[in-house]
Amino acid sequence: MKSLLDLNCLIALFDEPHGSHLIVKDWFLRAESNGWLTCPITENGCIRILSSQGYARPKPAISVIHALREAFKHPNHYFIADDFSLTESGWLEPSLLTSSQVTDVYLLKLAIKNNARLVTLDQRIKYSAVEGAKPDDLLVLTDPTSGDRVRRADLLAAQGKTVWKGNLENLRRSRDKKR
Repeated sequence: MKSLLDLNCLIALFDEPHGSHLIVKDWFLRAESNGWLTCPITENGCIRILSSQGYARPKPAISVIHALREAFKHPNHYFIADDFSLTESGWLEPSLLTSSQVTDVYLLKLAIKNNARLVTLDQRIKYSAVEGAKPDDLLVLTDPTSGDRVRRADLLAAQGKTVWKGNLENLRRSRDKKR
């Protein structure tokens, strides 16, 4: 299944020292052949955040744009347009929408509309906020090296959410290579 990476995943993928880089990279290397998607929201957000002076490791915006351009040459990368509105009726369960999840819910619907799933690090997204969404439409990546995250991942799985805990051995090898 194709995957739309949310902003946090895209940033973690492009920022090697990011705390979630290894878990996102490990997942990406396993899933990239199925196709990965970006959209104006995720692309613009990645450029904005990675080039912000408030970011831990800011880069010039042009450097981020060049890095994205290179990544988008990947044969399984697809760009999808933001082509609907939150104000359209029939797809949103407004009672489940919180202000902090407006973009997340929009991206989930965009992924579903494009026969894909949303991949995120955010464990708070409610797939039920999008009418007709199923647990498999949302993939939550968690770090298997963090006991607390694993417990939360188990809880999410018990709630019917799709959770990918990563491959602990691959993460250890990647970390050992850097030492």
